[in-house]
Amino acid sequence: MEQEHRITYKAGITRTPSDFLCQDGELAECINLATDNEELKPVVQPASYITSAVSIGGTAMEVPIIVYIHKFNDEERYIGHIASGNNRHLCWGTVENGVFTTEEMFMIGQSALYYTEGTNITSIGKTLIVTGQDGIFYFLWKTNEYLFIGDIPDIDIEYWLDLRTTSSGQHENGRAISEGLFTEILEYRDDLFTDVLNQEEYNDLIVGLYAKNKKIISQKKAFCNPFFVRAALEMYDGSYTRITNPVLMFPSVTRNSYASHNDLHSRSENIRLATQSLWLFCTQKTDFSAFSDVIKGVTLFVTEDIDVNDTLADQEISLIDTGGLLYNRIYRSGNSTISDYDAQTERSSSRHYKALAERDKNDVVDEIKSSSIFYKLCSIGLKKVTDLDTSTKILKHTLENLLTQERLPYDDFYSRNKLYPKFVYSYNSRLNIANTERGFFEGFGNFLPYDNSDSDHIYDFYVTIETDVDEFTVHHQEQTYQKQGIYFFYPDSRAKHVVIFKDNSCILDVDLEEHPMLNGAFYFSGRPYIDVEEPSGASAQIPAYNNNAKEIIPNYILQSEVNNPWVFSSKGYLKVGTGKIIGMSTITQALSQGQFGQYPLLVFSESGIWALSVGSEGYYTAIHPMSRDVCINPGSILQTDGAVFFVSKKGLMVVAGNEVVCVSERMNGATFNTAQLSPLAADTDWEDIVEACQDSNSFLDYIRDEGMFMAYDYIDSRIVMVNPRFGYSFIYNIADATISKVILPAAMTNAVNNYPDYLIQGLTDDNHQRVYSFYKKKREEEVTGRQLGFLLTRPMKLSGPTAKASLRQLMHVGMWNKGTASNPLSCVKTEIWLSDDLQTWYSDISRFGTAAKYYRLALYIKMLPTERLSGTILTEQPRRTKNLK
Repeated sequence: MEQEHRITYKAGITRTPSDFLCQDGELAECINLATDNEELKPVVQPASYITSAVSIGGTAMEVPIIVYIHKFNDEERYIGHIASGNNRHLCWGTVENGVFTTEEMFMIGQSALYYTEGTNITSIGKTLIVTGQDGIFYFLWKTNEYLFIGDIPDIDIEYWLDLRTTSSGQHENGRAISEGLFTEILEYRDDLFTDVLNQEEYNDLIVGLYAKNKKIISQKKAFCNPFFVRAALEMYDGSYTRITNPVLMFPSVTRNSYASHNDLHSRSENIRLATQSLWLFCTQKTDFSAFSDVIKGVTLFVTEDIDVNDTLADQEISLIDTGGLLYNRIYRSGNSTISDYDAQTERSSSRHYKALAERDKNDVVDEIKSSSIFYKLCSIGLKKVTDLDTSTKILKHTLENLLTQERLPYDDFYSRNKLYPKFVYSYNSRLNIANTERGFFEGFGNFLPYDNSDSDHIYDFYVTIETDVDEFTVHHQEQTYQKQGIYFFYPDSRAKHVVIFKDNSCILDVDLEEHPMLNGAFYFSGRPYIDVEEPSGASAQIPAYNNNAKEIIPNYILQSEVNNPWVFSSKGYLKVGTGKIIGMSTITQALSQGQFGQYPLLVFSESGIWALSVGSEGYYTAIHPMSRDVCINPGSILQTDGAVFFVSKKGLMVVAGNEVVCVSERMNGATFNTAQLSPLAADTDWEDIVEACQDSNSFLDYIRDEGMFMAYDYIDSRIVMVNPRFGYSFIYNIADATISKVILPAAMTNAVNNYPDYLIQGLTDDNHQRVYSFYKKKREEEVTGRQLGFLLTRPMKLSGPTAKASLRQLMHVGMWNKGTASNPLSCVKTEIWLSDDLQTWYSDISRFGTAAKYYRLALYIKMLPTERLSGTILTEQPRRTKNLK
């Protein structure tokens, strides 16, 4: 009795389960056809987009390999590379009417930038970022060209303390003097003072006068106590970078004030307290004008002063020498000496005495060691400045209200360490880099104020840094007047030791102490007395060093400041898992450049997939492990609308929401060898299709290849998997979760996201580069020519896996358009293949009648994209058997 079977091809290509268990209608091959609502339709090829290229002068040239599209505002620049001798130069251009116009090479000085293996490109706003084996390069789009923004140089600055010059050209008196009435007697006898009769009243008077003097000094924008000063580059986004080392300034050390009175025997004593002060000067030797588009200026920061006086103790009275009112000021005033005491300003009958108790030496040292909060003092601009009196830049009341000024928000965090990332990603207007090598900073050389009391010397600094895996030593040389070895700072808390040579003689060989609050290590010899002298007598050999050494930080993401890809603060360093980071993507709409996403950032590492939450400040705040699936090919990470695809050893994977799922499990079986179906497709129209069928490589081998890349067909919601070693590509249809093959119009080599478009590029048959667009491809109704397609079913059992049957009728059903004389009707040519053992296949020449257990259909199809193949109706008759009774 005849039976009718309705076969549909909605499953696409499958390779599991085995041929014995697969369902009727599953396909072994499906080429140039894709499922659409459980029907098959031809795949519309991407449109030819860039067909030729010319130079800016109109000379014909080869189309560059497009690797990135820089989009900002309403502008679009195509970044590519083109052969130049044995190298490939990075270039940019525009596209109009299918022609790429190469505007210019990317230049670093007089040299063109090469594109090499491992080069990565991304952008933030108008800034294009190129990374490679030589580090990170920045190019800013300005006035119709890309301007190279080189490595931001260091701030080269010297500080000193000095008297301020008055309008008459004389040095201004650097003292604040306050007077107060003391009602008790200070009795003088034999060059000594007796104890005060009312210590409490005396304390209040002296401390009050001192507070008044300090206010006066602050109003004059001068300093009387030790403090730290450092500089930083202020970027236009408000962040700071290239923060210099703290320099310890000494307006005074032992004391800064003295008292006097004129009547030794009166019941009313008019006491004058004089507090010495100096002004801060600097010379800034670096011109940052070339970076005016990204740097706002050089900003100075200071700590709160470290008071050398103990205002809580009983205040002392003892005569002092008029020639030694201050000790340990480090100052510069041309080549002259500043007198500690100007006798012409005092009455000859005055007696001068120490009126403030000194703080304990160890307390001062501890406060110097722990100073870490820096307040904004002033901005000194972008250009070089010489002998700048900072009081001319300090705003009124700044020093009076220093603790209310803007704080330096963070300490310097490896801003001078050159970075060599293997992966870059732009997200939330921040540059993210990963799998990074980081160099070591050579070090600073000046830690005290400039002092020209001596000739300059050559100092060599050797700093040893201990990392988790190794020990590195770097070397820095400085020719300077400044004394060295009293205070030392290196901006890495892992620094353990420093050796300093002065003119080839060792002056310091000492371990460093980790700073409790700053990202650094330091040495401080202690509070100096009388004279600030360098250490001496140390003995050490010159250590072996390597200034080109690098450390690997493979499982850290480094996140820049917003719209500022130059600055990576400590908040931007985030450790993710334990393995090397392979790539990043976001689960969100396929954004173009720099738009804010509300969903986590996905991080693909050798230890699995991690989701990073973004806090209110834009930094990553939490890490959530999502899956142990490991991406084996960074080129396979593909962002689509609401999902991210990638390739693992399991196959094609998708991350959607909180789930990671393999969507290609049914492709993980053996590939059918179509060579068994010879002669398959004798018609030469199908030669390319036959060749695509005769590949025995598995799907997993195809997508696991490191050269495989993926593109997103936004129009039809398809993932296109391309392996340049093969003459065909795989398509994953997201809506139907089916896979088929497609033969693209060129031998594709790379793809570039240009949301909502995806560009794919390759070599045509005449060996010319051409770029194709998925988004600009023709609509189905615009395609007038019928497309070639092919499908081959997996074994169909019809009446069962053991019973033989003969086909009696075969009819393909679908939606077909009427043909015309110039474009005849669509056609489906059918071959029937039979087998009894799933091993040997032979053609059913008789076309209905030969009985067999298993059937395969090979369909050669010519269809319009608007047409559909819904399935096939088969009528079969089981084989009759004789029954003996």
